[in-house]
Amino acid sequence: MRSFFDIKASFYLFIYILVLGNTNELSAEIPESVELLSNIEFKSINDEKLFLDIYLNKNISDNILPLVIFFHGGGFRKGSKNDVSKLEFFAQTLLSLVDQGKIVLAAPQIRNTDQTTSLSDIISDANDAVNWLVDNSRIYKIDTDRIGLIGFSSGGTLALSTGLNSSAKFIIAISAATDFLRHVKESELDNVKIGPSKKKLLNNLFLGTIDQFPENYSTASPVNFIEKNSPPILLIAGKNDKDFFKHSIWLKEKGDKIGANINFITVENARHQVYRNYKNMSPSVEQLSEEIKKVIINYF
Repeated sequence: MRSFFDIKASFYLFIYILVLGNTNELSAEIPESVELLSNIEFKSINDEKLFLDIYLNKNISDNILPLVIFFHGGGFRKGSKNDVSKLEFFAQTLLSLVDQGKIVLAAPQIRNTDQTTSLSDIISDANDAVNWLVDNSRIYKIDTDRIGLIGFSSGGTLALSTGLNSSAKFIIAISAATDFLRHVKESELDNVKIGPSKKKLLNNLFLGTIDQFPENYSTASPVNFIEKNSPPILLIAGKNDKDFFKHSIWLKEKGDKIGANINFITVENARHQVYRNYKNMSPSVEQLSEEIKKVIINYF
């Protein structure tokens, strides 16, 4: 049994990751064959414009290609669509497929949570980005019958929330939260007290406490929407990620129970940012990258 200190530290780490998101900025270069169409507006709400980036192989003009949509991390508080090209792991994994002429890649910028923007609003942004790309598929030569979703951390949650009841060919969720209701309830049972700044974050995301609006915590949790016929799912999580590893376990257990197509890669000796070269991590960063590329190619 974990000590009270371990439980309390684990919950604070959960909130810490939600607040800070990515902290490891490993720069990468865009391949010469890849054209970046940046800051394309896909939505305007309350005088705020939302943009996405599209990465195309400029040497391929006639082929209609499958689309991969990348949702950035950042704990619903920060993060950037630029992560797909600036973080070396995602650039080498996804931009290499654009370079090979295998896919079109899109990365939307999603709103951050505040007093007027809940997690439900953020999920709506993700859905609207997907719908915009479908509606404009002819312009960018996208095959709408072959769309896949991938995201890291909060972006993994968005990939699941957007894709579970869709016609997506696959969903890849890396270090994603899947059950907010269970997480907060278990923390409360363990008498973990939440400070003012953490309460503010949860109130912004869910419009109140779990006692006030348990349904908001539930409807934002992908675990409640997985079905037997949901798209194939690949979960990736670090074994030493004290909070988000169990979220992947919860979704895997639910998926197995109902017969969903769900696979789970446990990364030994890795924490939340599985794209970092943790000492003795297994599979390695290179192996994870190859596994993700394999999933994308096989399902397309």
